[in-house]
Amino acid sequence: MHTALWSDDGVYLYMGLSGMYSPEKPRLTKITILPRFFVAQQEAK
Repeated sequence: MHTALWSDDGVYLYMGLSGMYSPEKPRLTKITILPRFFVAQQEAK
């Protein structure tokens, strides 16, 4: 389990790496469903 990705910091880190995180709009870009879905899909393989 990539538990770090389930924490707020992990979500921000993931979104930053995927180019979805914008420091100017932290509230709008903090979408946890997308990274969680991605991680679930990756681990399901």
